[in-house]
Order: sequence, then structure tokens, then C-alpha cells
Amino acid sequence: MVADLGRYTQLLETVSLYLLHVLSWLMADLSGARAKLERANQHIRDLAAQQGIFLSDNPYTTVPQYQSERNVTAYFLKSMKPVPPVIPLIAGDIVHNLRTALDYVAFGLVPAGLPTRDIYFPICESPEKYRAGSPGKTKGIPEPSKKRIDNFKPYLGGDGDDRFWLLHRLDIIDKHHLLITFLAQVKTIDFSLDTETVNRAFEGFLNLPLGAIPQQTARMEAPQTLLPLKEGTVMCEIAGKPEAYGDIHFSFDIGIGEPDVFKGKSLVPTLVDLADVVKNVLLAFE
Repeated sequence: MVADLGRYTQLLETVSLYLLHVLSWLMADLSGARAKLERANQHIRDLAAQQGIFLSDNPYTTVPQYQSERNVTAYFLKSMKPVPPVIPLIAGDIVHNLRTALDYVAFGLVPAGLPTRDIYFPICESPEKYRAGSPGKTKGIPEPSKKRIDNFKPYLGGDGDDRFWLLHRLDIIDKHHLLITFLAQVKTIDFSLDTETVNRAFEGFLNLPLGAIPQQTARMEAPQTLLPLKEGTVMCEIAGKPEAYGDIHFSFDIGIGEPDVFKGKSLVPTLVDLADVVKNVLLAFE
């Protein structure tokens, strides 16, 4: 009889914990977190528009230099405009709204009536620090919800999702100074290509019959890693003389200059990715 009572007591405790978990989800107010995420997405749209305005205004000039011994034309960056402050300002607003949305989620998971002081969405720079520090930041959140947060592995290194740490670091950096952004290395190079173009480029080496290559716009893709541009940088080399290709159009991007683990990442796509990370957290608790 005593054994049966013990089993019933244990079952009752298990059911109570489960109901508390379900009720915490049903009663969790995540409206603030959703509003922060939507605000971040609006800022991302604004940022993309501002970036488009800046890059469409030809913020650079180039100079071709033909190297006869190699029969190639090197295109040097002669001058460039700095990235306008509005771009890192908007980027900082995006980062802060995304990081705050995560804290709003943690706060909203605490059942009504329990203390919510020092409640944060735990993000740490290593698995070890996460295991040590997470419990103190999620005190009051039901265990099943804590485990769901743990499943996101919001820490740097090991099997963690580094993007959480990168978001956390960018938010801290933006509290002290504008996020470092830079006019990045060429993304693509567009130029006209047809039989006449190829014959001019390789004059003395090649003579294709007319119509051998249909008229088209050729595109060269740049490497994935973005590099900061500075005056005098060789942006590309193309076989042949510069007059062979006519107008060449360079497509640029804006990159993130910090922290080191983020250096060389494209600004807008990276922030879109971070917004998706936050969105997935919200979806897990809705």
C-alpha cells in the first residue's frame, strides 16, 4: 500500500511538472519578442535600401593598367567613399532588437508569480561556461523549457551554434562604438563578350571567325570571403587589353569588420541569418 502511494505520488509530481510546462507555454507572453523581431526585420529592409543607395552611387573609381608582358589588364582601385554612418547605425539597431527579443523570450517563459530578476536568454563563449552560467540566467523557467533552450546550443565552440555568440558580441560592441563596416571586395565583374571582344583581347594570339561567340554579358564571381578595399588594391585581372571589353561593371558589397570571427562576412545576409535564428527560437515556444 505504501509502495503504491509512493508511485502515485511520483506520478502526480510528473504530471504536475508537465502541466506546469504546458501552462507556461500557453500563458507565456511572447508578444514583445515578436514585436522586437518584426522591428529588426523592418530595420533589415531599411538597411538593404540604404546599402543599395550607397552602392548605386558609384562609390569608387578604377584605373586599368595593361601589362604587355603578361597580356593582362589589372584594374586598380583609384578612390573610394567611406561607408556612411547610417549603415552601421541601422545595423546596430538590428542587432540590439534581435538580442533583446531573445531575452524577452526567456522572461516570458517564467510562470506568473515567480521572480523574474536577472532572467536572460543564456548565451556563452564556450560549452563549459554555458553549463556553469545558464542555470543562474534561467532560474524560474520550467525545466522542459530550459531543455528546449539548451537544445539550441547557444554557445561558441564545440557543437554550439556560433551565431548566438556572434549576435551577443555584436550587441555588446555596438554599446561602445559603431559597428565597423567596410566597402568590401568585388562580388562580381560584368563585361561584354562576343567574338570581336575575344579577338581584340587576344590580338596576335587568336583570330576567331565572326559569330563564333554570340554577344553576351559575361560575369566573373569573386571569392566568398570579403576583403576590405583600400586605394591601390588590384580588384581583378582580365586577359587582354582594356579597350577590348569596353565598360566593365564591378559589383561591391559591404562587409562586417568585427568581431574577428565575423570579419569578412557580408553585412545584410549575415543579419538576415541572425534574424532567422531568433525566429526559430520564437517558433519553438509558440
